[in-house]
Amino acid sequence: VGGDCGGGGSSEEEGTMDAAPSRKIWPWGNARDWRQSCLKDRKDSTAIAKIQALFRGRHARKTHLPMVKSGRAWGPPVWMKPEAITAMLRLAQAGPEDVLFDMGSGEGHVLIIGLREFGVKKAIGIEIDELRIRTAERRLRNSGFNNRAICRRKDILDVKGAGVAEATIVTAFVSPDAHQRLLPKLVAECNANTKIVFYAF
Repeated sequence: VGGDCGGGGSSEEEGTMDAAPSRKIWPWGNARDWRQSCLKDRKDSTAIAKIQALFRGRHARKTHLPMVKSGRAWGPPVWMKPEAITAMLRLAQAGPEDVLFDMGSGEGHVLIIGLREFGVKKAIGIEIDELRIRTAERRLRNSGFNNRAICRRKDILDVKGAGVAEATIVTAFVSPDAHQRLLPKLVAECNANTKIVFYAF
């Protein structure tokens, strides 16, 4: 789903942006189907979180299970293919003047591709998992981009605390439920010309 904050809209076709302020294009045809899918997704995410917590040990139990139980946005660590990240940033027409925010940035894959392939001025990752932040910071240092990138430990739904007001591009790869809760917060907090690109989970 791609869109401009000013219009709060979504792209009608893959690879295009529609800034019409009154339009809402839902991936499942209508809002009712979208909500039903989100409810199912929330149940699936809860089950996945509990299973992963068993295998990932004490850190996962301390970090992820409380988030799921309190209804906060959470998704299992699933990584996008580099070509998908490139397509997202190409859709947003990322360039040297952009400040890129990646919501749920994980290990920094979007940040690194934004800096390396599109030359964005600054890349900021918002992530709740401290271990994944450390991994992202290490990868950014190894890639030589640590002076133009930062990872902030925040809940992605705390968009004001994350500082997204300075973003010119916002990307996210989270569950449909998190998308639905995140989008209106971004629309309210971002500047009118900020481009938002969501990748379907």
